[in-house]
Amino acid sequence: MNSAGGRQFQGLTPRELRTLRGLKTPAGIQRFLDELPYNLSFTARSPQKVLRDRTASCLEGGIFAAAALRIIGF
Repeated sequence: MNSAGGRQFQGLTPRELRTLRGLKTPAGIQRFLDELPYNLSFTARSPQKVLRDRTASCLEGGIFAAAALRIIGF
């Protein structure tokens, strides 16, 4: 398990945590998502899979944004 700000984030590598922390603001998270290709498949990727696959649907983007906001302290 990895710790960030006293919280535990299971399954994320140190590199993935650095990427998420690097987004810094809600606008940074949105910018990151805007740059990803849209996922047209009927999937529900985890935030970790969004980072690895570099694609997201609306649902996946929303879940990713919620996780990223938590990691950066919102």
